[in-house]
Amino acid sequence: MKLTTILFFLLCSIVLWSQKTKKVFFIGNSYTATENIPDLIEKIAKDSGDQLIYEAHTPGGATLKQHSENTYVKNTIDIGDWNYVVLQEQSQLPSFPTPDVNNLVAPYAATLSKQIKNSNPCTEVTFYMTWGRKYGDAGNCPTWPPVCTYLGMDDLISNTYKNLANNNKGIISPVGAVWRYLINNYPAYDLYSSDESHPSQFGAMASAYTFYTVFFKRDPYASTFANSLPAPALAAIQEAVKTVVYNNMKAWNLLNQMPIADFDYNATDETISFLDFSTNADTYEWDFGDGTTDNTATPVHTYTKKGTYTVTLTITKCGESSKTSKTIQIENLSLNSFAGTQLLLYPNPASTNLNLNTEIDFENITVFDIMGRSYKTDFQENTSGYLIDIQNLATGIYFLQIEKSGNTSQIKFIKN
Repeated sequence: MKLTTILFFLLCSIVLWSQKTKKVFFIGNSYTATENIPDLIEKIAKDSGDQLIYEAHTPGGATLKQHSENTYVKNTIDIGDWNYVVLQEQSQLPSFPTPDVNNLVAPYAATLSKQIKNSNPCTEVTFYMTWGRKYGDAGNCPTWPPVCTYLGMDDLISNTYKNLANNNKGIISPVGAVWRYLINNYPAYDLYSSDESHPSQFGAMASAYTFYTVFFKRDPYASTFANSLPAPALAAIQEAVKTVVYNNMKAWNLLNQMPIADFDYNATDETISFLDFSTNADTYEWDFGDGTTDNTATPVHTYTKKGTYTVTLTITKCGESSKTSKTIQIENLSLNSFAGTQLLLYPNPASTNLNLNTEIDFENITVFDIMGRSYKTDFQENTSGYLIDIQNLATGIYFLQIEKSGNTSQIKFIKN
């Protein structure tokens, strides 16, 4: 092929938010450089209160193979503090027959993706899905008929970029899909420049708004930057981007690395065992609504007063956060006879024995795991309280329940 150079009481809310500043390295060619699309994205972001910091390497007609062999590209990737690195192939190659794509495109996309992830696992490898030419690829049409029309060429390009993203655990900036929506719904606006290949001002703005929504996870209507386009033209672009991208983030892998907080809980009177169902969490922060917090994945918490408590879990990954809350009603309390009693359990964590320091003579001591299963354990009184044998317990989280006169209290401990 030839190349042409051209949620009990439940109140649950999930909040996803992006950092206001994103750092992006664009690796591409004239389809990125025309109309200076990175600069347009920066201006769209600035208008909405966000900030884009970027570098770009976009020589005309450059291929991913050439980029993978370029020292400047390698050194810039290795800086490692990019939120996104954008990969854009030469405009025709993704529409070539599968064997050609497998030989000329896929290996170099994989090489660059691996280098990006090695430099920073949090960087999102972003594949810039471009578009079919206005009337197809006339130069390659005689030997490869599928590219003879815009639709045929665009379908092949779309499929190639989806495969590249899926095979390299990347995300997609679906500019080509936004363009197709505009072609189908707003044919009066010309996306192409006079060469019927590169973007016009309108096409570049459609591309820039697509990238803005991909990078910041923002509704495209959050910005009003028009770059002198008439209001109806800007409205058409925003509608297209919202419909294709913002309302369908999962389709373009945009949520694959985003943290999503979720949890459930088991309640035994005032003692709550929390179960983590979050995805993509590196850190946890629990707020139990009573002035206490925890940073483990599956905490056990005991409330000391009846009431309604809003429990909030915040998780983070790679600078992104997600938060969800649930409201718990504590109606039964079993601590009355122990109010004000100082109970000291140590060492915690422990491997063989626990010491319970107290002056109270308890009637029974029982060990439960986080699923509520009880375990027989031996305990002996000593000068400071009780010595409790836990050497036969499996490693994990437990709580010690103490009883006297029909009242109980529980203390969490960890068995090593």
